[in-house]
Amino acid sequence: MRKRVIALGFFDGVHLGHGALLSRTAALAKENGFTSAALTFEEHPLQTLKKEPVPLINTTSERVGLIKRLYDIEEVLLCDFDISFSRLSCAEFVRKILIDKYNAAHVVAGYDYRFGQNAAGGSNELKRLCEEYGLGVSIIEKIELSGITVSSTYIRKLISDGDMRRAARFLGHPHCMEGEVLHGHKIGTKLGIPTINLKFEENIQIPRLGVYVTSVALENETRRGATSVGIRPTVCDNGAISVETHIIDYNAELYGKRVRIDFLDYLREEIRFNSIEELKERIYRDIDAARKYTD
Repeated sequence: MRKRVIALGFFDGVHLGHGALLSRTAALAKENGFTSAALTFEEHPLQTLKKEPVPLINTTSERVGLIKRLYDIEEVLLCDFDISFSRLSCAEFVRKILIDKYNAAHVVAGYDYRFGQNAAGGSNELKRLCEEYGLGVSIIEKIELSGITVSSTYIRKLISDGDMRRAARFLGHPHCMEGEVLHGHKIGTKLGIPTINLKFEENIQIPRLGVYVTSVALENETRRGATSVGIRPTVCDNGAISVETHIIDYNAELYGKRVRIDFLDYLREEIRFNSIEELKERIYRDIDAARKYTD
């Protein structure tokens, strides 16, 4: 088995701070002929320990995709953060997980990385243990933009506010969601404005309700879209949040296929219209605005 350089973290959002870790990991692996890897978890550790939902920026599959697509990481190692894992001492984590299980030669972590039972270990303890066990170690200092520390917590707030342009600055890429195209109520088709329908997974941070300019990554191409995140107050009264995207100048069948929606900018808040005709006229205006949008 090839030795690995392993980035450590949960990587929610895969933001610029995470990017510094992952870029360093990829570079070290390439320099030494090792495999580049990121070690993360299916569920957020706080959700396991406190039994409370933690709103996340991305699903596990989205995190894995971003890590590989943006930072050329070869492997994403998904650990199950269960009770037995949470009880590993700092030394056991380094010896049993990093060395014995994943054959680490070098690890990369952030300045605020915590590990071991009760999160007892920090970056200094990681450095000490890695030196003791003969592992290389790199600690990445915090990344700031305009005096603000790049963090998943701050980016979640931006997403909940619908500030996708600023979120993209701190993420280093547009906020995205991926999913399988689902069958909807065909309301868009009846209006002559067909849409694809996606669904937010449980415990994912919902963006501010409204209409967004988006980019839609399909199997072999990328298209501009207009995406509504909301409860469709004009045509529906069940309160369920839907994600409906009209892909501009595109008519192919996509049911059952996976797509990625990149959120570029917020256009307007969700409105209850007095008639279907008013709704239809505004949707056409939204589509025109999305078509003409420039970064």
